[in-house]
Amino acid sequence: MWNILQVPPKIAAIPKEGLRIAAENLKTIAEQCALEEASDNAKRIRSQYYSQVLVTRAYPLEWFKDAVKEKLKNYGTLKGPVGSALQDCDSYAVRAQSAGYPLHNSKVQEAFAEFLMSLHTSGFAGEDTNGTTIGNYKGDWGGFFNFKDLPN
Repeated sequence: MWNILQVPPKIAAIPKEGLRIAAENLKTIAEQCALEEASDNAKRIRSQYYSQVLVTRAYPLEWFKDAVKEKLKNYGTLKGPVGSALQDCDSYAVRAQSAGYPLHNSKVQEAFAEFLMSLHTSGFAGEDTNGTTIGNYKGDWGGFFNFKDLPN
């Protein structure tokens, strides 16, 4: 299986440490799940005394995206990094499918959601992923009270 960042077309940007770890974790979990399923299928075939080629069940990409989007909602509001992760879910889901990940597995879906969150909180070298629009606000806003007018 491929690392999701190495799937053609390869992403030329250099991932920051958090994103690199999330991508490797996703690949490792996908490989483990695929091996477990292959082992379970082999045991079932041996116990039923027949040999045949198993056709991998097709799992619609839309179902995978829907499952991941549901998991992303557990990270908080649909603004900020979660909102950005939801927007990128479609394009990176195609990359996950191309990488050969077992999309029907809930562990892979969870790891993919974590990868998307890392994509928008760690990101790539040279990218600014700090803060939000409000968090980067440089103007003067004291909330409901103007704290400058309060006595010290």
